[in-house]
Amino acid sequence: MATALSVTTAAATLLVGAPPAGASLIKFVRADSLAYTDSYQPNTAFVDVPGNAPVGARRDENHKKHVSRSFFTFDLSAYRGKLIKNAYAVAREVQVEDCTKQRRVEVWRTAAVTAQTTWNNPPAALAKLGEFTVSYYGCPSGYLEVDALDAVRDAVAHGDGTLTIEMRIPEDNEGNTHLGRTFRRDFGISIDANTTPFTPTALKVDQSSCNGPAPILTGSRGPVLSAQTGDSDAPEGGNGDFVYATFALWPVDDPSARREWENVGISTSPESRISLHLPYGSLTDGTYAFQVKSHDRDSETGWSEECRFTTDTVRPVGAPTVTSTDYPQNVWSGGGGIPGEFTFSLPGVSDLDGFSYGLWGARSYVAADADGKATVTITPTDDGPVQLQVSGLDKAGNWSDTTYYYLYVNSTSPTIEDLDPEAWYGEPHRIVFRPSMAGVVSYAYTIGYGPEQTVAAAADGTAQITVTPQDSYTEIRVRSVTAAGLRSSDAWTYLVSTTTPFVSSPDWPENETGKKFGSTGTFAFRPHMAGVTEYVWSINDMEPQTVAAGPDGSATVSWTANAFDWQYVVVYSRTADGTESEMSYYGFRVETVAPIVDGPEWGQVAGVFGQPISFGFSPQADNVVSYTYQIDGFDAVTVPAGADGKATTTWTPQYAGEPYAWYTMQVRSLSADGLVSNPIYLYFSVQEQQG
Repeated sequence: MATALSVTTAAATLLVGAPPAGASLIKFVRADSLAYTDSYQPNTAFVDVPGNAPVGARRDENHKKHVSRSFFTFDLSAYRGKLIKNAYAVAREVQVEDCTKQRRVEVWRTAAVTAQTTWNNPPAALAKLGEFTVSYYGCPSGYLEVDALDAVRDAVAHGDGTLTIEMRIPEDNEGNTHLGRTFRRDFGISIDANTTPFTPTALKVDQSSCNGPAPILTGSRGPVLSAQTGDSDAPEGGNGDFVYATFALWPVDDPSARREWENVGISTSPESRISLHLPYGSLTDGTYAFQVKSHDRDSETGWSEECRFTTDTVRPVGAPTVTSTDYPQNVWSGGGGIPGEFTFSLPGVSDLDGFSYGLWGARSYVAADADGKATVTITPTDDGPVQLQVSGLDKAGNWSDTTYYYLYVNSTSPTIEDLDPEAWYGEPHRIVFRPSMAGVVSYAYTIGYGPEQTVAAAADGTAQITVTPQDSYTEIRVRSVTAAGLRSSDAWTYLVSTTTPFVSSPDWPENETGKKFGSTGTFAFRPHMAGVTEYVWSINDMEPQTVAAGPDGSATVSWTANAFDWQYVVVYSRTADGTESEMSYYGFRVETVAPIVDGPEWGQVAGVFGQPISFGFSPQADNVVSYTYQIDGFDAVTVPAGADGKATTTWTPQYAGEPYAWYTMQVRSLSADGLVSNPIYLYFSVQEQQG
């Protein structure tokens, strides 16, 4: 069946674009050496001399006349094979004998300077480049230029790539001292040149390299095609030239369906990868070929070698079977740190490549044999239920359905015992490790997420370490290790080393209901650090109070329950030097003694205006002698209690001009010893009488 190439024009425009103007690749090449001649010393060579370049006539301090020509030599061999687009020789003056005279400086190309170059033996003149006739930046001029394109091209194309340029005053005025001048020795040529990009290589389909005649297999109908290309051009202080690629793609069985994508990229480094992202679904299953060429703003390479790939999106049928005698599925077996063999099988898949597998995620890979099977060794590191995931992969990278195989791993975790659980902050804890598997010779442990440490086991398999915590909560993790190198599943515990005081109460046990509202009881404070001299404590919103500690660092305080339900003691200790401990929070519950009110249900209609409503009061406090109730803004009313501590009363609401009204009743009891109970509230409504 013929393969199809169905990339739409609209999709292609998302991947490529017209190239912007290329980056400038102009470089300023300075002369490698300077030589000059002097008519006053006609047979003396001044080659590779320091200093600047004299040109024309000048007089020395003895009024002797000198006439000089300067020669600059350039090595342009690096430009062989490049397209030289522009070249300008650029000079700067440092001294001019007479700025009122018009400048005339000729620039020539000459034969090479030798060690015998003198005034009487100058290098042969080959061609005149032009004259420096215009000054852009005053006198002396900071910028003078002349076109050197032909000279540079010819020097690069012939010989060894060496170019010698001469500066001199025209011969008919060469002896005129008014025209003499001196140039900086950093005379150079500004060259704009371009190198053809590298022909693309290292073609890839997604992450697979084209390394031979066999097509790459891919499970994608929209793979990423890429190639390595670039350009050796690199301007000073910038990236390389802009390089783009053209990708050509066609079905192998139908070359006439060839498609090309131009201006894909860009690449700006000497060697980089350009990618063409084909839209998903643009290809059907079949074999394709692609090749790539690259170009910059001035030149283009030839096509790369072909790369062939086959698109196969058919997934393997079914899910792998998993078997293991060491860890049968859904059976408690093995143990943390104990390896087991597992066999995967997916027969009937002709292009099966292997299996992806792993505990709690398929992150490992094993190749399948000719029968579609593979056997691996897996070592669970944890105990309890563990999920093994296994999927088959074909040679195109397509995944089968996933098998989920459940191991029930026996615990091999060592036990951890703290022999000093009551140690104060900064004091050592003796920690004992005990094995849960045979043959343990050592323990690998960490303290507070630090580096792993090792301690040898005694003959009975136990080991002891000492830990002095530096934090309030310090984690200890440990695995036992056998002589065969098996590591158990890990165990962990936390050493709690806080400075919070201990709080206790015989009257209000922690997290329990204690004495009733109005009762008096005590709380005992014991230190959790050395040198405690006092405690600062409070309950609910009361102002913090301070109590002195005894010689043993403990203290006892009393409190009369002036609130009910859940309350909290907040306390911290303090030493003589002002060091304060962490806060301790102790919760307890005060039993209510509020009366029980027998009357209308909360939030319900209690009666009508003008008719009495009955209420009954029963005690929860001891020896109640009366009750006081108040309804909203009305005066408080006291009702005596009977011998049984109960009382009844009525209240008649008066019509207030509204069809109904809401009221809140507050009731407290009074005991013979003067205890006023906590209040209870009742919320009810009264309506206008109907009909």
